Amino acid sequence: FAGGDDAVLPAARLLREILGRIVREPDIDKFRRFNAGAYRFQSTVASLPGSAELLQGLGFAKECGAAAPPSAAQASSSSSSSSGSTHSEQLAEYWVLPKSAELRALQSTVLLLDDLISDIEIRAFQQQQEDAVALRNKLKAQPKQAPTRVSTEEGRMAWQSKNEKALTASLLISEIAAMMHLVWSIEGEVGYVAHYRKEQKKLLQKFEA
Repeated sequence: FAGGDDAVLPAARLLREILGRIVREPDIDKFRRFNAGAYRFQSTVASLPGSAELLQGLGFAKECGAAAPPSAAQASSSSSSSSGSTHSEQLAEYWVLPKSAELRALQSTVLLLDDLISDIEIRAFQQQQEDAVALRNKLKAQPKQAPTRVSTEEGRMAWQSKNEKALTASLLISEIAAMMHLVWSIEGEVGYVAHYRKEQKKLLQKFEA
């Protein structure tokens, strides 16, 4: 195949799949015939220069035959459109491998495709590793930014503000506690004086009696 790895790899995989099925089960007719106009085939194998010559060299020949039955969506679409379709519109072009074709060439091609796929995948893996190393080296080469005085000063001011708030809250709590203690003391003295006056009044009443 002529082309870059990105184009060759999917084409090689599809061709390996087609030929591998024939080599494994050569007596099954449906494996020896595939649609030349299928999107996957057209977008991979057929798009590479020399693909048609390769298939012909392996013994494949092009034939016209009935297209595969349309799906339900395609059938409804075609029924709603014009019914004047010609018979040629229902035909498709196929690559077919005759029964008389030699399978030894296909077996050799399958092995070559396995090697080709493996080589491309190894190159892709190595490229990924090289890209990762290059990116890591680029990040290491970038100078690290030291903390600026502005950021340090901001941190110090934030820490000081937190401490001042904590100190203010502590002083406030101390003042509240002192005020409550004073209130309790006053209430205690007032209660004691009232009790003393009440007892004194009782003694005076007994004396007068």
